[in-house]
Amino acid sequence: MLTQAMRMSLLSVLLLTGCATEFSVRGAFPAPLANAEVVPLPPPPRYEVVPVAPRRDYVWVGGRWVWRPEHHQHVWVPGNWRPRG
Repeated sequence: MLTQAMRMSLLSVLLLTGCATEFSVRGAFPAPLANAEVVPLPPPPRYEVVPVAPRRDYVWVGGRWVWRPEHHQHVWVPGNWRPRG
């Protein structure tokens, strides 16, 4: 049979464990952002004709869509040649 002191100790441990678990679960997730902007997926990549390289040591970097928050849309940035390295 458990004594009164043992019961109180056991109850204290159970309560503290529950509080610690609640604190660790709540602290594991960040708070939601109130004014987060939802950015839609970009359109599919555009087909680009790759021009002749200006020099031998240049590499082609393909075009890409970039989100412009001030326009609230994706804008195409065309590909270009860049020096290797």
